[in-house]
Amino acid sequence: MILQRVLMAVVAAAAMAAAAVIATVAFAFAIYAFVLPHAGPANAAAAVAGVYAALIGAAGLLAARGAGGFRFGRQKVDETEAVNLAERLIVLAKEKPLIAVGVALAAGFLLMRSPKAMGAIARAFFDSIGGPTTPIV
Repeated sequence: MILQRVLMAVVAAAAMAAAAVIATVAFAFAIYAFVLPHAGPANAAAAVAGVYAALIGAAGLLAARGAGGFRFGRQKVDETEAVNLAERLIVLAKEKPLIAVGVALAAGFLLMRSPKAMGAIARAFFDSIGGPTTPIV
């Protein structure tokens, strides 16, 4: 009985995700078709990308605001409490969230190019928060 409910919830979530993808593609085609006669193919594609970038940004701000993690005013955090790398990064993200997002995106692009660097950074991060110093085999 419980397994059937879980499976039905998974199927419903998959159906909703498929519907969202179909609606997203249809909306992109509609924007492209609307802008194409007025601006040409390259500018129509740029308009689609711009609209989706604005929608994703607005959704991200709303989600962060709903979670209580983003405030439009600056909040000063006591920096004497931040002693290790993880706490310093959290303080930075609380004080300057837009800069933290930019740094995270830049780091993500760099780490996609060098997976070894990702391992070294993850090791340094977990060592700074008191994780295991030797690898677990």
